Amino acid sequence: MLFRSATCADWELAGGWTTVNGERTKDEGTLEPFDLSLEDAQKLIMTARVLLGWVDPAELEADDVDEEFDADIDTDEEAEA
Repeated sequence: MLFRSATCADWELAGGWTTVNGERTKDEGTLEPFDLSLEDAQKLIMTARVLLGWVDPAELEADDVDEEFDADIDTDEEAEA
């Protein structure tokens, strides 16, 4: 189950929507009956990838810091405008 979770996309677990020939269709997520949010699906997938050694947790923490830094820059730029 761990390997299978690590290979999924978030919408495959939480569900989502696809547009086919201009028409939206509902994609049922494997864990959708449990009201799994997209954010929770993303966390589950990344946790599985870390446990399997596919992703280095230090890299995830560095990405979080980069995102916070980018958000601070955006806020400063908006304040100056």
